[in-house]
Amino acid sequence: MKIRWADYFGGFLVVVFRGRYPERIINLALSRGIFLQDVKKGDGEISFRVRASSFKALESLAEEHNYQLEVVDKGGLPFYRQLLLRRGMLLPGALIFILALYFLSSFVWFLEVSGNRQVSTGQILKCAARHGLYEGAHKRNFSKNSVEEGIIRDLGVLSYVGIEVSGVKARIEVVEKVLPGDEVTGPCHLVAVRDGMVDSLLVLEGQALVAEGATVSQGDILISGIVFPLQVEEVSGEETVPSHPRLVRARGHIKARVWYEGYGEWPLFQDKVVLTGKEAERIVIQTPWKHFYLRGKELPRFKQAERQASDYLWSTPWGKIGWQTQVIREKKVVKTSYSEEEALEQAQSRALGSLQKKMHQAEKILDTRLELVSSPTEPMIRVKAYCETLEEIGQAQPINVDKNAG
Repeated sequence: MKIRWADYFGGFLVVVFRGRYPERIINLALSRGIFLQDVKKGDGEISFRVRASSFKALESLAEEHNYQLEVVDKGGLPFYRQLLLRRGMLLPGALIFILALYFLSSFVWFLEVSGNRQVSTGQILKCAARHGLYEGAHKRNFSKNSVEEGIIRDLGVLSYVGIEVSGVKARIEVVEKVLPGDEVTGPCHLVAVRDGMVDSLLVLEGQALVAEGATVSQGDILISGIVFPLQVEEVSGEETVPSHPRLVRARGHIKARVWYEGYGEWPLFQDKVVLTGKEAERIVIQTPWKHFYLRGKELPRFKQAERQASDYLWSTPWGKIGWQTQVIREKKVVKTSYSEEEALEQAQSRALGSLQKKMHQAEKILDTRLELVSSPTEPMIRVKAYCETLEEIGQAQPINVDKNAG
């Protein structure tokens, strides 16, 4: 059944006339200027489609000629409008649903990282978040090139970063640099990587510049890769020619006593800000024409509060549309007191933690001790932790040779 646009906008009806000689109604309707379409004749009845504006005239014809009139179908914009008026939220709900789908699809909700082995996924995601790419980020608020360049700049161990956004999912593909080994193959010195006192020295190649018991500083040469001869070489005749120093790859083991120090403190009295558990939430639907409060039109006024807000707004030619949420949580200050034993335990734990961060891989721990450095009148317990270790401190350092010299 083909429906013309004029019939659709004006509305149409499909009616059935029943009675004796129902085909007479065709001539009667045409004589009154009623246009009939899709005429179908049945057993003792006839059906056709007319414009809704002709229904009153058809009713009068049915009464005058003793016909039974029944409307079997109706359609067109006027009837849809009435349906929408009866169900007032149907059209706004459908519109909001479509806009919500479109709006949500403009955000990145899932992140995936591939290609990383040495660098953790969490580290890459944190770095991406600093440059605007995170779960819930709007696609317009970040540039793929900027995020890629930022990750490479922050994480120097990566040689390539590629970002592909597909729908609501973003894939971060990385390639890590293949770093050369620490082994030095050319002429080199062995230098101290940290301060210490030499405990034992074994020279495999090169010339020792320190002895056992010597105190060295970071960067001091321990075993030199420049070896000077102990005596001159004799040449036939009475003349002698001094031998030149030679360059070698210094090798050996230098173990030293190294000292580390850590510091920790803990107050006897402490003010903590805690949440009371009271909170309120406000949700606002924002349209270019009006704001609707779905929840929490009036928020309580707390003396101290923590606020968290998030906006999900989409720009349209008419203005911004979307929703806003705001959560307010009450806070209060709680005074906490600690006994000297509790504060001392916390300070010692912090001092040992600070010490552990400074320590390198030690072959052997020779001594550890804790020292209370706070005075009895202080409202703070202060502790220092000391550790003496035995560890390898030699590290290869290439010798820069000027090829044009001599």
